[in-house]
Amino acid sequence: MSQFNVYLKVFLAGESDHWCVVPELQNEDCARWPELSPEDCHAAKKDASIPPQTSTTRLYKYDNCLRFNLTGIPPFYPGIDTSDYTNDTLQCDYGWTYDTSQYKSTITNEFDLVCSKSSLSNLMASIYFAGVLVGSLVFGMISDWIGRYYTFFITVALFLCSNLAVAFSPNVIVFGVFRFLVGMAGLSSFIVAFVIGTELVGPSFRTVTGMGIQFFWCSGIMLLALLAFFIQDWFILQLVMTVPLIFPFFLIPNCLLPQLTSPDAADSTLFFRLEHRLSKGYGKSEKNYFYSILKESPRWLMAKGRFDEAEVIIQDIARVNKTKVPEPLFDDSEKKEILETNQAKQSTVLDLFRTPTLRWRTLNMMFSWFVNSIVYYGLSLSTSDLGSNDYVAFFLSGLVEVPAYIWCMFGIEWLGRKPNLCVLFLLAGIACLCTLFFEPGTAMTAVAMLGKFCITATFGIVYVYSAELFPTVVRSAGVGISSMASRAGGILAPLILILDEYWAPLPIIIFGSSAIIAGLLVLLLPETKGKTLPETIEEGEMFGKKPKKSKEPGSDIEVTVISGNTNPAFESEKIS
Repeated sequence: MSQFNVYLKVFLAGESDHWCVVPELQNEDCARWPELSPEDCHAAKKDASIPPQTSTTRLYKYDNCLRFNLTGIPPFYPGIDTSDYTNDTLQCDYGWTYDTSQYKSTITNEFDLVCSKSSLSNLMASIYFAGVLVGSLVFGMISDWIGRYYTFFITVALFLCSNLAVAFSPNVIVFGVFRFLVGMAGLSSFIVAFVIGTELVGPSFRTVTGMGIQFFWCSGIMLLALLAFFIQDWFILQLVMTVPLIFPFFLIPNCLLPQLTSPDAADSTLFFRLEHRLSKGYGKSEKNYFYSILKESPRWLMAKGRFDEAEVIIQDIARVNKTKVPEPLFDDSEKKEILETNQAKQSTVLDLFRTPTLRWRTLNMMFSWFVNSIVYYGLSLSTSDLGSNDYVAFFLSGLVEVPAYIWCMFGIEWLGRKPNLCVLFLLAGIACLCTLFFEPGTAMTAVAMLGKFCITATFGIVYVYSAELFPTVVRSAGVGISSMASRAGGILAPLILILDEYWAPLPIIIFGSSAIIAGLLVLLLPETKGKTLPETIEEGEMFGKKPKKSKEPGSDIEVTVISGNTNPAFESEKIS
């Protein structure tokens, strides 16, 4: 559902041909000229009242924002000589008529977001991404405070209510306010679900789980294209997109179900079983069983010192997987070690900028995330400018993400993180720039889809690469600030698209050149594939660098100096 709302602007605010309402010709009945077909008669009326299109960035025949001043001219007839008044034009002071052959209704024609208000459409997209940025910060903290389980349902509830409010917005201001709330809740619910999924699996399945979730993302893009094709009214489409948000609430455990007296009864269901032990201290004597598919993250529970609750969930998962774990799962020494480790991992964003190497790598990675976001969303939100059918182009933009994520799953293991990210950024930038040499149509769409493939693949790789690049003590802070840079890119991407009003190639030049620069900067980062990752700030400073060697006095043996690092990542040979 999150991807629906990210890209819904493409169809909610889809632009179609439009021209000024001309009150002088509104009452002219085409039946007066039976020799003309209705289409020819309407074309003749537009020829006599609307100037031809002069903008090179528009694909329409008639001007979208001007009309001729018909005051005092002779009565209209097909083929009227317009030479006497063609230099006297007016703004569309009586509104617009919209071509509804492709979009029956959009917010563009609902709120007249054309001509002087045309930038408001892209501004709505930026407002959405501003909500995403705020939501990531707010719900990220709430998730760490009250847990992933409750945060997920809070975000889904806000997501549902704000989507309903969007559908009934009376004007563009109210629409923008509720789109901001949709942005806050929508992607936050996806992120919380992503975190729960990755924290419930072991390290060997984490990449598959993380990338597997992305397949639902791109399938949602394709589904949106199909739904928008059949539902061409923005109000109905918005309501249809809201209905699935009801279903997550069925994941809430049903406490009214009869108690089950044995674990076997619960295990025989299709649902996971969540135990709540009623006796003091979660003893083993009394148990209450009820159904729940969604569980709290055991890792979060352990980080909060709630080991008894974490053990219940882990034991339950073990039963479903038909494996056994020791009882008790945690002894006192293990609990103490886990709590001390979690306290040691606490860090601030400032720690990323205290040392020179880590500072540079942080800025480099932030730029990669930023560029990835502006190019990805810039290409996704501008599919209607490719000159192909809007629905086909958008469907293809989702379809190319499937092989992109498949490549991510295997390519980073075959070729490594650094060369993959570098080459894909460069190819994405080159593909963007190449679209400038094609006319809108099939060829431009094909080149743009190549760029979308590459930038989607970088989206998957940059998550893995940044998590491995930052030392453990600042890993969360590093990924967090990189993600903030990505959100900033999402806010700017729709605004960059507005620049085509000043110079048509400018947005593509910005997207393409930024991707090429990001690809070249990746070459300055170390490879992380197969390396033992740094744990401390000091190890992070030395990670990827060649160790310094010096000779001991009076000896031919060179000694490696590593400044006290003991991590196996910094092992080196002694050369005599």
